[in-house]
Amino acid sequence: MEEKRNQQPEERDSVKAQGKAIDWPKSKQKNDSSIRSKGRGRLKRSFSYLGNSFDFTLKGADKKLLMILLILVLFGLVMVTSTASYTIIRRGQESVMGFMGKQMLLAGLGFLAMFFMASLDYHRLDWKLLLALVPMVLILNILPRLIGTPVNGAYRWIDLGFTTLQPSEIAKYFIAILAARLMTFPETTPKRTVLFRYATVWFFVAVFVFVIARVQSNLSTSAILAFSAFVVIVVSNAPLIWSLIPVAVGGLTGVFMIISTGYRTDRIMGFLNPFSDPNGKTLQLVQSLYALSTGGIVGRGLGNSRFKAFWLPYAENDFIFAIIAEELGLIGGLATIAAFAFLVFTGLRIGRQAKDGYGRLLAVGITTIIGIQAALNMAVVMGAFPVTGVPLPFISAGGTSMIVNLAAMGILLNISKQKR
Repeated sequence: MEEKRNQQPEERDSVKAQGKAIDWPKSKQKNDSSIRSKGRGRLKRSFSYLGNSFDFTLKGADKKLLMILLILVLFGLVMVTSTASYTIIRRGQESVMGFMGKQMLLAGLGFLAMFFMASLDYHRLDWKLLLALVPMVLILNILPRLIGTPVNGAYRWIDLGFTTLQPSEIAKYFIAILAARLMTFPETTPKRTVLFRYATVWFFVAVFVFVIARVQSNLSTSAILAFSAFVVIVVSNAPLIWSLIPVAVGGLTGVFMIISTGYRTDRIMGFLNPFSDPNGKTLQLVQSLYALSTGGIVGRGLGNSRFKAFWLPYAENDFIFAIIAEELGLIGGLATIAAFAFLVFTGLRIGRQAKDGYGRLLAVGITTIIGIQAALNMAVVMGAFPVTGVPLPFISAGGTSMIVNLAAMGILLNISKQKR
């Protein structure tokens, strides 16, 4: 045995050529076996991690949520095409079917995003990943000011050619997810740790609110972002009294930004007296009220709106609910409100049935964004809230809003797949 171990390389080659097994040292055999075993183990763990992260089925997903989403998106495709049809024909830039095809493509991309997020285990959205994404999302929301084209004095969009990207739509869900992750902790967590997490959430909220409200001139979206984070904090185990100071500071800052900006002050005054300038500053609100009042019980009929013919500016975007009420009447308006109420109720029920605290806070944050955005949009159209640039989810025209909202609904579906 000792002689074979001391053989020179030439002697070993000759032994191997003769078909004899080489008696390598046992320590070398053991080391080689250990290396191969560790390599296979790491590879197996990597594939196991990926396999456990994705479940490319909708088995166990909430069917009621899927149903109401499909109804809202299909209804939105019909209404946005009906609302924009007159403008498209008069401007002659594209055909009505081409516009509808573009909206269908965006809806299809939204459903793909929803399916992807429904397949991804929401626990993979951990705080390490989210904190690593903060600079990227922040830079994305600064870019409109650098490379975007202002629309009515606001820098909110990045032109991608086939559509526009509105980064603030991503930011509001990102902050809700980040708040849900950081505010998920057991009741035995030390108070100092809880306070640090709480302060971290409000710090990021303040940073994004400043960027969106000041840099993009988008106060309404920044308010929705802050409100959703506040709701997540309230639902968590953090002491409620801690939120008094941030809420007070945020409220005073919002008031200052309103009174220090001319057009925002004009919107408040127009809200208090809509007919003060019906052909100027309050034109949108007045025409919206006229459209609502002429719909009656059953409406003028699908496609028969008169106010979409340049009477109501941006009818296919922020004021599409007015055209719904005009064409489909009180019944159509109430049905739309009921659909969103059902969606909010379903989202909160999914949160209540979530298997852990993270899923519960995540569902509450996402549902709050959809609910408050829909409520604000319809309240503006009915003259119950000052005019803001908040679209109606799943119905108003807009690529980013559709895709991001459906992706967020995918997270809700994943939570429902893992319910208790």
